[in-house]
Formats: sequence, C-alpha cells, structure tokens
Amino acid sequence: MKNKQNQCVAGLFLLALLLVSCSNNNSNKITEYYDAEKTKIKSVVEVIDSITQKGDTIKLLNGNAIYYYENGNIRIKCGFYKSFGIEKNQNSGVPSNGRDGEFLSYYENGNRKIEINYNKGRAIKLVGYYENGNLKSKEKFYDNSKIKSHINYSENGVIEDDKEFTKEGKVIILKEYSEAGNLVSETFMGDKNYRDVYEKKILIKREYLHLANKYYLDSVIHFNESSIITKRELYEKGFEDETTLKYILNYYPNGKIKQKEQYESYGEFSEQKLISMEKFDEE
Repeated sequence: MKNKQNQCVAGLFLLALLLVSCSNNNSNKITEYYDAEKTKIKSVVEVIDSITQKGDTIKLLNGNAIYYYENGNIRIKCGFYKSFGIEKNQNSGVPSNGRDGEFLSYYENGNRKIEINYNKGRAIKLVGYYENGNLKSKEKFYDNSKIKSHINYSENGVIEDDKEFTKEGKVIILKEYSEAGNLVSETFMGDKNYRDVYEKKILIKREYLHLANKYYLDSVIHFNESSIITKRELYEKGFEDETTLKYILNYYPNGKIKQKEQYESYGEFSEQKLISMEKFDEE
C-alpha cells in the first residue's frame, strides 16, 4: 500500500514539473536580507512556483537575480532557467546549476570582476578582470563544459600564457610570452599538424606525440630572432616511458642542413652518446 502511495506522489510531482515547463506562470521574487530589520538587501531572485507538498511550496529559480554586498553595491547579476538552486558555488554562494544568459560578478568597489555567458546551464565563455579594470583572463568552453582555451594576462594587461585543451581536459598547446608580450616558446602536445605561422617571434617550440594516453617529446625546434630555424632536436620513445635524443640537425640561414648528429643511449640511466656526425655544404 505504501509503495502505491509513494508511486502516486512521485507521479504527481513529475506531472507538476511537466505543467510548469508547459505553462507561463507569473514570475514572483524572493528577497533575502543581511539583517533582521530588513534594511540591507542580500539578494533578489525571480522564481516560479513548482509544486506544493506537505504545505511547502518548492520554487524554481527562473529569471533574473541580483546579489548585493552588505554596503549595497551589486556583487553578482545573473539569470536562471528553471533551476532548483541546490548546488551552490562555494566561493559566491550562488547556485551553479541552471544558470542562463549573462553572469556578471563585481568587486566591492563596483568594478567588474567576471563575465560568463551561459546557455541553459552550459558555460560558453568567460572573461576575468583585475580590480583595476585590466583584463585578467579569457576562457572558452566545449559543449561538455570543459575548458577549451585559457589565456592569462598580467595586471598591466600584457599576455602571459595561452593554453588549449582537449575535451578531456588535457593541455595540447601551451604558449608562453615575455614581459613585453612577445611569444618566446610554444609547447605542442598532439600530432604533427602544428601551426608554424606566428604573429610574434618564437624562439623555441616543442612537439609532443600522443601515444597510449601519454605524451612523449618528439622534437624541439630552435629559431633565431628572424624566425628562421637554427636547430632541430629529434627524439624517440625508449624503454618504458623515457624519450631519448636521436638526432640533432643544425641549419644554415637559407634553411639547408648544415650538420647532422646522431646519438644513441647507453647505460642504466640512458646517457646520450654521439655516434656519428655529418656536415653539408651551404650550396
């Protein structure tokens, strides 16, 4: 008998949710305060009624929400789409599920802190700012909410590093920049189809191969200040998870090979030994 009653209650609950999703209930607001006298507003959230059970009305967050600092300045402005509001972010205390539209977070002085664009709970892109208003970071997301790319900036607004990720969350490209914002190195972890055209100068680039869910160093390429290759180091996978140096190629300024060195590893610690050297004319 009890099982039938429970099934009936569950059925009514699902039916009520379905009715909510298909109806246009008038929105109402829930206001929370910092003090018992209700003089300092903490948050104002638009909600819609969902179901009444045992005298309690379950409400869904649906529409705009504003959260305030105790001094009255806006802390967060965001929107929700039929969210139960159960899962709350540990830092902000704002529900993280069901966010929709633009999420804006502010410093206590009123300057913008974070901008995030959501589509029915899924983050699309994020922009972060320092308290002085300068750009701090940029992020883009895959459709599974994993980070697709992340760029960091210094407090002066100069780019520091740029990362690209797989859908599984692994870094596949890491670009690092000097204090002046010039590209100085790039680490590529993926296949051989890397991009070799840059807007700014690069001095070193590392390529990695992805084998059996692990990344192995494949080559290291050195450039001069004119972006011309001066040296290329080629590696191969050795015993266990080690990679060992196989060749070093040195180049003339015209791009032709100047010298080719071949190495092999020996001993317990896979020490490198030069076994041959071949030199070439520039012509």
